[in-house]
Amino acid sequence: MTRFLAAAAAVLLALPANAAEKKSKPPPPPPEMPLPPLPLPEAPAQKPAESKPDLLPPAARPTRTGVQVSGDLDPSSASRLAASLRSIAALAPVAQEPAALPDKPCETDACLAALGAAAKVDQVLTARVSGGVLRVRRLEIPSGKAAGEAQQTAPADGNELRAAAEALACKLLVPGGCIGEAQIDAPDARIEVDGKPAAARMQLPVGVHALVVQQGSAAARRALPIVHERPFALRLQRDAGGLALLTPDEVAQKAVLASEASAPAPRRRWTRTAGYIAAGAGLVAAGIAVAEGMHSKSLLDSAENGYRANGNAYRPADLSNLSSGNSAARSANVLFATAGVLVASGLLLTFAF
Repeated sequence: MTRFLAAAAAVLLALPANAAEKKSKPPPPPPEMPLPPLPLPEAPAQKPAESKPDLLPPAARPTRTGVQVSGDLDPSSASRLAASLRSIAALAPVAQEPAALPDKPCETDACLAALGAAAKVDQVLTARVSGGVLRVRRLEIPSGKAAGEAQQTAPADGNELRAAAEALACKLLVPGGCIGEAQIDAPDARIEVDGKPAAARMQLPVGVHALVVQQGSAAARRALPIVHERPFALRLQRDAGGLALLTPDEVAQKAVLASEASAPAPRRRWTRTAGYIAAGAGLVAAGIAVAEGMHSKSLLDSAENGYRANGNAYRPADLSNLSSGNSAARSANVLFATAGVLVASGLLLTFAF
């Protein structure tokens, strides 16, 4: 009995614990219900793509320049000046290959604009030399208006004229400036350009500069025309006790003149004088031979006429004329031969010896 009661008590004690365990378990989650789909916002309607405007500034657009030179210049000088201006136009920002415009005289901007439009260029660079003034202008083709102008006194020297024109064109087309080169061959000399010490080989802005080269107590001064397309070279030389700055062409020309002045004059040989005398004597002999020939013909004709008039018989006078005519003919023949020998000898002595 005691064992039965103990077992029952144990069962009773276990029931609340199981119940508690059952109560501690969480209830199962409710079944998930699908949510209704939310309406999506409509995408804005896309506008058709618009063409973007050209955002490049005018200075950054590829530009083709037409060049024309006019005024008081000969064709050779005008051609060299046009080549110098084209070399500067090629240095402009975003520049295309420059073009040479036709040599048509234009006095108005409308005429230049028409030439530029026909040549398919964007702008025209023109240089005019007139009345001692060099004038450089830049004309825009779309608007037909001048975009810049510069002028100065026109140098008389061709090299200085091209350098001055390049300097004016550079101001109108190349914001960064244009550079050229100079080479001065002056050993043991002090070189100054525009009042400042300079080296024998230097780079300078295009244009005309003042050059002074001093060697010892002597000094030489000269304009220094700097162009972009090629170096300008000078050489220091002694000239009549002083100093002179000469270009390579001037050095060569001076050497030729010096050699011609120092060359001894050819001596006049006696053969040339003898040749002149012989040729002159030959001409005189030829003249006498002609006269003797004519005299002989006259005497022979007179003898023949008398022979026919006298019944085919010579009279004493006719025989005398006949004899004199034959003698004159022999003399003429001898003189002709002598004249030929003298003239030939004279020519030989004059030109061969």
